Order: sequence, then structure tokens, then C-alpha cells
Amino acid sequence: VEEIASNTKFITKLTENENLINNIVNKLTGKYGNVVYNVTEKKFYHIKTDGTQEEIDWTDFNTVNESFTLVNDQLTITDSDGNTVALDVEEIASNTKFITKLTENENLINNIVNKLTGKYGNVVYNVTEKKFYHIKTDGTQEEIDWTDFNTVNESFTLVNDQLTITDSDGNTVALDVEEIASNTKFITKLTENENLINNIVNKLTGKYGNVVYNVTEKKFYHIKTDGTQEEIDWTDFNTVNESFTLVNDQLTITDSDGNTVALDVEEIASNTKFITKLTENENLINNIVNKLTGKYGNVVYNVTEKKFYHIKTDGTQEEIDWTDFNTVNESFTLVNDQLTITDSDGNTVALDVEEIASNTKFITKLTENENLINNIVNKLTGKYGNVVYNVTEKKFYHIKTDGTQEEIDWT
Repeated sequence: VEEIASNTKFITKLTENENLINNIVNKLTGKYGNVVYNVTEKKFYHIKTDGTQEEIDWTDFNTVNESFTLVNDQLTITDSDGNTVALDVEEIASNTKFITKLTENENLINNIVNKLTGKYGNVVYNVTEKKFYHIKTDGTQEEIDWTDFNTVNESFTLVNDQLTITDSDGNTVALDVEEIASNTKFITKLTENENLINNIVNKLTGKYGNVVYNVTEKKFYHIKTDGTQEEIDWTDFNTVNESFTLVNDQLTITDSDGNTVALDVEEIASNTKFITKLTENENLINNIVNKLTGKYGNVVYNVTEKKFYHIKTDGTQEEIDWTDFNTVNESFTLVNDQLTITDSDGNTVALDVEEIASNTKFITKLTENENLINNIVNKLTGKYGNVVYNVTEKKFYHIKTDGTQEEIDWT
């Protein structure tokens, strides 16, 4: 049945079939009605008992609606005889043709406005003139003078995430902060309003500052007490940082006057532009290396030459001769998950085993180092075996007591 009902072509054919409609109407005589509609004349006819038709006189019907009430999401209309009909509100609201007709019906709108006189207002809006008019008691209209209204906002306060605006008479209106913030048109208008921005800056004079920024000149200006502007001379400010200390995950910078500012370390680390600038600043890197002289070293690395240089006490650089260093490792021991390497002078360095294992480049180099593998195999002679593996031949050899190799027969 649902499929039949949704077949518009079928339904259209039915509604255009006059014989069918007449038969249905005749069948409905008595219990279900005895009415026909003449499409050509656009009139309704009553079928009398003798089968003849009589035009219906609508004055016989009660078309006076006494009340409109909302009952369980249905608009209930009651006529003057107490008869009711219920219309689903949702269905009414979704009927675009009905809504359009309502909004285009000037008489209806005027009647509604007039009905609202007193408790709900007595105002009309002239679309052509773009003016509001007050409907006087005699029915004539008078243009509204907006100077009669209090438009002076005395205070703006934030109460429970709402901006509460109070006028000079103590009347208040609350606006949801989230709604204001999401109104892009409103925000854009604010940021483009140069007078507003200047007023805000001026209001901040004293406690919050008295500075403006000229976008065209890219300069800051100080607003003097007479309202004129004076370019700011940055040499007046203390820009000498005396110390950098880490306090509770914040980098605290102290200038030479003892003033401090705290920067969140995580925020600094996530500022990619700042980090990039640091790493590209060769002077900064050289200064850091020089600062490390003594306790932390006095070495620079020349990227172009790929060489390390020692900074001498007179500030000149001397290429490092690596033969000066003890590179003979005497022992490798595992202490608390760290590989401790001891050189021939007894100096030690500890490497985290997990870090070594996750260094793929290091592991690859080890497995490709044939000499290392052979040495390990030879070291294992006796207790751990006396076998070598020939990578080219892909064969294993047994090391005999005379040092020669014999291929292993796996059979």
C-alpha cells in the first residue's frame, strides 16, 4: 500500500479520473457524504436522494473561529458552535507555501501588530521608508523618535558566562559570551573599527598603558597627556637580561633591574619558528660554545670543513688532533642496564643499552663489519666455539689448532 501511495503517476491518474471520483462520492452517500466537486465551475454540489445535484450554500456552515489553542503540540481551532479541529504544529511549520503566504499577507501582519497593542507593543515597520511607527489610540501612525530611549550603557559585567549590559536606568540585558565570540561578522566589525581600538587604547592609559601601534609605519607611539602621540624610543628600556633560571617548568628571565618574566618551557619548545631561528643563528651557537669553555668545553665545529677546533685562551682556534685522545677501550661491562666502557687510562663512559639497541645506524654498521664479526668468532674459540663464516661463499669453517680453516660438513 505504501508503494502504491508513493507512486505519483498512479495517484495523478486516479485524481484525474472523474468517473472514479463520482463513483467514490456516490458510494459514500449517507454515512460518508454525498458531495461532488465540479472542476470546471469550481463549485461543490450535494447529491440529493433522487440523484440530482444541488449547489452547496456555504452560508449554511459555521466558519467563525472562536479560539486557537495549543494542545499537545497541536493547534486546536474551535468555531462558534464549539466544534473543534486539530492541526499538527510541526506539519503547519513545514508547509512552506502556507508560511510564505502568511509572511506576504500585509493585512495579517498589521492585524497581529495591532492585536499586540499595549502588553505586546503597538509598532509597525515601514519597509520602504525603513522607519518604525507607533500606532496611536486613534489608529493613526506616528514615527518613533529614538532619542526617547535610554541607549547609554553604564556597565558591562561578566556573570555566569554571559555579558550583562546595564543602562543608566539600571535596566539589564544578558548576552551569551560564546554566542558573541562565534559571531564572525560582529568580531570583524570590531577589529576593523579603528575608532573603537583607539578608544580602548586610550581607556587603558595609566594602569594598562597608553600606547598605539601604527600599522603603516610599523612603529609604536606613546599617547601624551595632551592627546598627541610621541614615537617610543626603545633605548629607554632595560633589555639587558642578567639571568635565566628554570623554576617549576618555566624559564624565568631577570633583567639588570631585577624585573622578571616567566615563559612556559613547553610553549617555548613548541614554537618552531623560534627554535629554527636559534639553530640558524651561528653567532648564538658560537657564543654558547665559548661560554662553555672550561667546565663544559671550549670546542667549535666547522660545518664547511667538517673539522673540530679547540678555542685557545687568546680566542684563536686550533684544529683538534684526535691522536691526543685515548681511544683504546680496555673493557665493556654491563652495569644497571648500561654498557660501561673503560679506556686504557681507566676513564669510563656509560651508554644506555636500550638507546644502543634502538640506534639502527649503529646496529647496521656492526652487522656489516666483517672484521668485527671475525674477531668475535675468534674470541669465542674454545669455550664458545671455533667457527668462522665466509660471507662470500656462505659457508662455515672450523678453526683448527694450527690456525687453518676447515669447511664444516653438516652431514
